[in-house]
Amino acid sequence: MAVKLGKKSFACIVLFISAPLFAGATNKASSENINYTPELLFEEFEDIASSGNTDEYLRLVNHFNSHPLFPYAKASYLSKTLSIDKKAVINEFINEYKGAPFTTTLEVKWLYYLANNNYRDAFFDAFRYGKDLTLDCQYLSWQLDGNAKVTSLHNEIVNIWVSNKSLPKQCDGVFNKWFDSNLVTSDIVLKRIELAALSKNFNLVRYLKRYLPDHKKYLSDLWIKAASNPNSIYQRGFFLLKNKDELGILLTQASKLAFANPERFYKWWVVSGKSVFSKVDGSVYIDKTVAVALAVNKSPISLTLLNKLPDDIVDESVKQWRLARALATNNWNIVLTTVNQLPELFQVDPAVVFWRARSEMEIGNLQYATRLLSELAERRDYYGFMAASALDQKLKMRHEPLEIEASVKAQIENHPTFQRALALFNNNSLLRARQEWNYLVSDLPDDLMLAAAELAAESGWVDRPIFTLSKVDYLNDVELRFPLAFQDIIQKHALNSDLPASLIYAIIRRESSFIEDAFSSAGAAGLMQIKPATASVVARQRISKYDLFEPDTNLLYATSYLEKLLSKTDQNLVLAAASYNAGFNRVKKWLPETSINADAWIESIPYKETRNYVKAVVAYKQVYQHLLNEETSITADITSLTVEPEI
Repeated sequence: MAVKLGKKSFACIVLFISAPLFAGATNKASSENINYTPELLFEEFEDIASSGNTDEYLRLVNHFNSHPLFPYAKASYLSKTLSIDKKAVINEFINEYKGAPFTTTLEVKWLYYLANNNYRDAFFDAFRYGKDLTLDCQYLSWQLDGNAKVTSLHNEIVNIWVSNKSLPKQCDGVFNKWFDSNLVTSDIVLKRIELAALSKNFNLVRYLKRYLPDHKKYLSDLWIKAASNPNSIYQRGFFLLKNKDELGILLTQASKLAFANPERFYKWWVVSGKSVFSKVDGSVYIDKTVAVALAVNKSPISLTLLNKLPDDIVDESVKQWRLARALATNNWNIVLTTVNQLPELFQVDPAVVFWRARSEMEIGNLQYATRLLSELAERRDYYGFMAASALDQKLKMRHEPLEIEASVKAQIENHPTFQRALALFNNNSLLRARQEWNYLVSDLPDDLMLAAAELAAESGWVDRPIFTLSKVDYLNDVELRFPLAFQDIIQKHALNSDLPASLIYAIIRRESSFIEDAFSSAGAAGLMQIKPATASVVARQRISKYDLFEPDTNLLYATSYLEKLLSKTDQNLVLAAASYNAGFNRVKKWLPETSINADAWIESIPYKETRNYVKAVVAYKQVYQHLLNEETSITADITSLTVEPEI
């Protein structure tokens, strides 16, 4: 089901008053001498509501109260006209739309209004934890003024107090009573010291020191030293008592130290650290950190250290780096031994099954290897496609389109939250639309979520089905999960850049899931998540993130950048994809010492994000090649690719 995106303008969809509704409004307006015209938009009514103009709001409310976005206007009006006389109306509205995006501001303002005017009973009726720290403390304070005991509120107070930052002064009275109750343990204080130290709020750490017993006060100083300069841990005499509290400090810094200089940290741990912490529960996690850091750094002893770890702490990272270092040996017997030594939990992991099959195939056990690969090839994912390629089989998409009953679709079509979300989407208010969607699916049964996903796709809103189908674990409607959106634009830039459309689609699907206004914490923007700085270099002029929210502009610069990466990597899809995610210069540092198969090299990519990214792009490209019936010279079958020591 190829879904085309088509946005309708603000003025031409649901924002004009419908003819039947207006007909009634005209008679009423005439009788009341109201100057009211059909051109009045809901947007203007929202402005009136936000201004708190009661006369105008009440005069027009009946004309707009059936509009899908009316709750936004009502929330704005109530926020602007708070009054104890409206207690029932406001509480009813908040309860009706509990958790909706438009109630958050109203609820906080309402609680502040009640608190500031000392309406305690009304405050208790409306209060819910987590809206605002000051309000939380106000609630606790009034509770303690009444009949509540500190012991009954202990957990709530701990949840507020254990923070990495200073807390509102309004909380002081509550905390003073809590401290007087002797409920505050050193473990609670140390937890807050840890949070403050790790966020480098050292003034808070120094302040909290007073709450520790004398024999533990030194720990606050150790936290400051370790957090401000992790290398200070190497100093002789840094750890004094070698107890669990000191090990806790080491555990928080071990990863930073180990990955910064694996050999130095390993030497320190073996010579100085392990001997003094060996009897403290948790020291084995330092062994794990050291082994993984050495593996990432390609140390020849790392595989031995990884294989020595006890089964109960073998996790995804240990599994990954056992595989990677075994593959780096180019010895299939070592790979097979490593796979077989993994805990039973990992024996059905697709990566483990694939590399066991490859090992068995390479050492001559073809029948067993073929059986393993055949079973794996039923999967529609990276390892399933890899298995199919190894067997030279056609990929199995197993497309099973949704079949939604008309009555179920009707429930969603008439659902007010769905109508609000769709109205916001059509109005190009994409962030608010997604907020409404998340509110919608937070409390829907699976069948209604699937219906909502299908209706969204039919309306051109293609990113929501991707997330929603994943949420309910329905992964077989391939066309909903891999939409052919923005098809004209993508085909245009595929031709202009000489890139296969399937690759552009795969990058978009992995980067933004077709959210055109996506903006990452790293500063990447738009469909292909290109950074403004990178786009500006490509364009040779300043490009802003807002420019990159426009799909055509985004693809212009992102496809040009991707084309350059493919040129730099000799058209190696794996290296280009890794470079698109992590940067070309960083990928050059990850190249192997000797030639290696691309699939084995992928397993050794140091960054988990990039490793998973490359696997996803390779798999998604296969899906889109199938959907587009595309033939391309840039293969997604990486079994024929190698990665060389230099590019």
